[in-house]
Amino acid sequence: CKENNKELWEYVEYYEGKEIWDFLRTIYQAMNEAIQRGLTNDGVLPGPLKLKRRAKESFEVFQEINHQLFTNSVEEEISLGSENKNVEERNGLMSMLDLTNYADTHPMALSGGQKQRVAMASALYSDRKLICLDEPTSGLDYHQMERVAKLLEQVQPKLDLLLIITHDLEFILKTCTYIVHIENGEVLEQYSLDEEGKEKLFRFFNYEK
Repeated sequence: CKENNKELWEYVEYYEGKEIWDFLRTIYQAMNEAIQRGLTNDGVLPGPLKLKRRAKESFEVFQEINHQLFTNSVEEEISLGSENKNVEERNGLMSMLDLTNYADTHPMALSGGQKQRVAMASALYSDRKLICLDEPTSGLDYHQMERVAKLLEQVQPKLDLLLIITHDLEFILKTCTYIVHIENGEVLEQYSLDEEGKEKLFRFFNYEK
C-alpha cells in the first residue's frame, strides 16, 4: 500500500469465484495491519471496522450495473443516499464523466458505459471512505477509460481505501500503486507496483514490452 499524507491506495488485479462480501472480508484480513493503524486523512485511529460500520463507510459499484440504478434521472441517481449537498462538486463529477448532457435522462435509458459512469459518480459523490469498483472499465472506450483514471487519481486523497477489481492492464498501469492477487478466495501475492512489481504484472498478463 502507499502511505503518503496518510493515503491508502489498494488495487485488486485478479478476482473471481466468490461473492463480493466474502471478497471484502478477505481483503480486510490481508490488510488488517494497515486498517488497524488507521490510515485516515485526519489521522484518527478508527480501530477495527465492524460489519455495520464497514457497510456505512463503503460504496460498491457493481459490474452488473442495472442492479443499482433506482431513480428517474441521472442527477437524482448521483445524489441518492448522499449527505453531500455540494451541487458544484456533483456537477463537476458529471462534467468529468461526460454526463452533463444526460442530467435529466432516466438512467435505464443510457448505454452500458454511461450507466457505469453514473454509478461511479454516485460512489465518488457519496463521501464514503471505502469504495470498491468491480470492473469499472467495462463498457468504456479508451478515451472514457483515461478520463475515469484521471478522476480516480484526483479523488484519491479523499479516500481511505480504494479497491479496484479489473483485468484491464492499461487501467492498472494508469491508476494503481499496489497489487493483491486473489484466487479462489486466497491471497496468492501482494506487491507494490514499482518497476519490479510491473515486471511481475507483465508476466501475469503474458505481456511483452
